[in-house]
Amino acid sequence: METLSRVYQRGMTTASGGNVSILDENGKLWISPARLDKGKLRPQDVVEIGNNGDAGEGQRQPSSELPFHQAIYQVRPDIHCVLHAHPSALVTFSIVEQAPDTRVMRHVYRLCGEVAFTKFRMPGSPELGQEIAQAFAAGANCVVLENHGVVVGGATPEIAYRRFEALERLSRILIRAAAIGKPKALNKQQLHRQGEAIPWERGEQQAKPLLREQELRGELCEFARRGYERNLLVTAADVLSVRIDDAAFLITPAAVDWRDLYADDMTSVRSGIAYGRCEPSDAVTCHRAIYETNPGISAIAHAHPVNVSAFSLGDVPIETDAFPESLLVLRDIQQAPFELPFESPHELAHLVSPKRPIAILANDGALITGKGLLDVFDRLEVLEATAETLIDSRALGPIKTINREAIDFLRNAFPDAYGAN
Repeated sequence: METLSRVYQRGMTTASGGNVSILDENGKLWISPARLDKGKLRPQDVVEIGNNGDAGEGQRQPSSELPFHQAIYQVRPDIHCVLHAHPSALVTFSIVEQAPDTRVMRHVYRLCGEVAFTKFRMPGSPELGQEIAQAFAAGANCVVLENHGVVVGGATPEIAYRRFEALERLSRILIRAAAIGKPKALNKQQLHRQGEAIPWERGEQQAKPLLREQELRGELCEFARRGYERNLLVTAADVLSVRIDDAAFLITPAAVDWRDLYADDMTSVRSGIAYGRCEPSDAVTCHRAIYETNPGISAIAHAHPVNVSAFSLGDVPIETDAFPESLLVLRDIQQAPFELPFESPHELAHLVSPKRPIAILANDGALITGKGLLDVFDRLEVLEATAETLIDSRALGPIKTINREAIDFLRNAFPDAYGAN
């Protein structure tokens, strides 16, 4: 029930919409009940389905979509959780007979695969179950239902939820991107790119972290959680790091849910070796190159907020001269090709600096740097707000930017803000 409640709490379904089921290790199916407030579900509300395919006596009525949950488990023994909901962005795709193209973002493609699309069948009907089961049997993990919603499956509730969250976010990104141009898909080679790994010593460092590192672990955890709560950061792909000293930094781990992130989960990287109980992100080599190249940079975020990511899918730049806050906080935004972080991290490291703190990565969100985590987080918020404003303004008319004289005045009046240091 926690999975479905989380979907509701994050605004991805309504109080009455959606359902979730699990198939436990004994082959027993459990499913959410019908017609109960998704914001107030309790463990005792879960309905156990007997061997005859029906709910036991004295239980609540199971979801009317039980037939397609049963059908999916029959054709996919690797799936143990099925999640169905009606997030508005995915419903938008469903009513125009489209499925989101996951090939536009590597991390979504690797997590979700290609998304299937099924024709409309009556909700709760055996025909709907057959349509969905056929798509899952063919290898799909995510299926958009025409004029209905989406169904996602995974080996665990955590994987199913992560796929659902990533797909819903991608749908919003694609809708926003369509307002500024045509999103570009990645090719097969690009989709399977991997960041360069470094040696990883699993477990805690032998020496107890100094007070400074302990403080930074807490700060890094706080900003990661805050970014997730504010829908700026997402577990599936985003990375935060902070410099400890000239030879070491902390970085968020791979494959750990940011909602449940703790200070001890952070990976420390010293002299090219990662230490920690959690596997380091595959962005670690890139972050290391930036810290080595730029002594004035002490924190980095690689983020995929919705509106910034929409710009990263095309050729339209984010203009920072539309209002003063963007001009002073964001400064000169750089553009980087998709391959650069993988093929030449040190070239990317030279692209950013205290005077050029942001790079938009083609099909991969943005790289944001700063003198500390608060500096980076503020810049991330301003960047996303600016991108959202620029997209929204297209519905009203042409953008009027600040004139050159005013820009020069602002840069001279706020030299520290503009990175003159």
